Amino acid sequence: MSDTDFFQGYQRTLVTARLMLHEPSSDELAKASRAVAGMDIPEGADMPDLLFVKFVLASEHENSNADYFKRSELIKARKTPMHKPFNVEHNIEEDGSYITQPLFNQTKNTIIGHMVDSAIATKDGSILTDAEIEVLDLEDDPTRAKEDSLDILGSAVLYQFCFPKTVADIKEMAEAGEMCVSMEAWFKGFDFLVGDEIIEHTSANEHYINEWKKRKVVGGRRVSRVLKDVLLGGVAATEKPANKESVFITASVNKELERLEKRHDELHILYSHKPSKDIELEHEEVTRAIARLRGNQNG
Repeated sequence: MSDTDFFQGYQRTLVTARLMLHEPSSDELAKASRAVAGMDIPEGADMPDLLFVKFVLASEHENSNADYFKRSELIKARKTPMHKPFNVEHNIEEDGSYITQPLFNQTKNTIIGHMVDSAIATKDGSILTDAEIEVLDLEDDPTRAKEDSLDILGSAVLYQFCFPKTVADIKEMAEAGEMCVSMEAWFKGFDFLVGDEIIEHTSANEHYINEWKKRKVVGGRRVSRVLKDVLLGGVAATEKPANKESVFITASVNKELERLEKRHDELHILYSHKPSKDIELEHEEVTRAIARLRGNQNG
């Protein structure tokens, strides 16, 4: 069987997304921390050979490649990233079978980990259960506000004992805001999104393909592809960002905890010098935020 037999009928595209740190507000970090609850390494597991990372894989809107993901397609594809490879720049080709190669692994193959979980989440950071998804507004609406749209979150383990230099570089670059992820998306067909209107792909409007390739605007309306029958594949570390909504969530939560704990200590000092109701209220708010973030880290 050739490698192409697995994907007969599918086409391939890459969905780039940001994998980085930023300086988020407390509210943003509270949302991010809620979003990853339940997507951690099992409690009590001692695995120092693994680096656990979390990220946004795809979003319910158009990306910089002019590909649009409908809500219904994201929901159908939500579990397909699980157990797919985490690599560097999509270098995963094999030169024939490695079993029969005279020189083992001649081709550059940069698989350094794999995804372990994926889920649908709202923009407020809440992971949705299957029951909650069933009662959603399932309409594919290109005019839906971004704050009301959905994401697919992913989590992965990187083999840092096996690839210490590569994993260390990814971690360092992510902390500097210089690292991204790019997801492979396989799909069997597509329609067109022209402005805010989804138009069925037919032989009569085949010309839209050229407009999409050129990233052109037709009659004042941008042309994008609306992907159908999506299968999400591997994810790659890359320096080419597109979806700026995605963050390196674990590191961001840790950074916010450090900031809150520092402010907590400052409030104690301020209150000892000059007690006030405002300091009491802020202390209560900071204490609750710390407890929430710590709880979601451990959840």
